[in-house]
Amino acid sequence: LIGKTVVTDTKQHVGKVTDYAVDTQTFIVQKLYTEQSVLKSLIGGATAIDRSQIIEITNKKIIIRGPEERLYKPARASTAGVPAEAPA
Repeated sequence: LIGKTVVTDTKQHVGKVTDYAVDTQTFIVQKLYTEQSVLKSLIGGATAIDRSQIIEITNKKIIIRGPEERLYKPARASTAGVPAEAPA
């Protein structure tokens, strides 16, 4: 696993596997730890990926589920002393 390229299901490059955590009882990989190239790691750093995000592991790469869009938008503040409408 170490050294494999990790990409999202939308083909976004995440980095390469630098380490992983294994459950000692079941020997199942629980987490992958990735880092980007030296230049990109100055901006982003390392990433921990849970096993539930892994979609597929091939000989060349690991495909994971990308970050999901926000399900809820932030609430809007009331304007000039007029309270926001309450839900029905």
